[in-house]
Amino acid sequence: MGAMAARTGRDLRPLFEPRSVAVVGASNDPSKWGQWLARGALLGEHRRGVFLVNRSGGDVLGRPSYRSLKELPEPPELVVLAVPATAFEETVDASLAAGARAIVTWQRPRHP
Repeated sequence: MGAMAARTGRDLRPLFEPRSVAVVGASNDPSKWGQWLARGALLGEHRRGVFLVNRSGGDVLGRPSYRSLKELPEPPELVVLAVPATAFEETVDASLAAGARAIVTWQRPRHP
């Protein structure tokens, strides 16, 4: 049991030191958070598996992407979401169904 688990009683390793991460909403568009998050994930590619998920498929940042979490070759420990609010609940459900042990979301603020 790691130090974090000892302090919290929970295994937080999938959140802070995941073996693999999937970025849902990965994008080539530099104006979108999905590109920024995908770039960051790829910087850690030497330490963990990185899966880029883009519903249109094709390459993202020069890497092949998957159209959905169902297509991944293995369950991601951490899923990072960069999806619109309208897709949030569905994507969380898909993340859990894919075997994610931790989920982080990045949502832009909604203005009244």
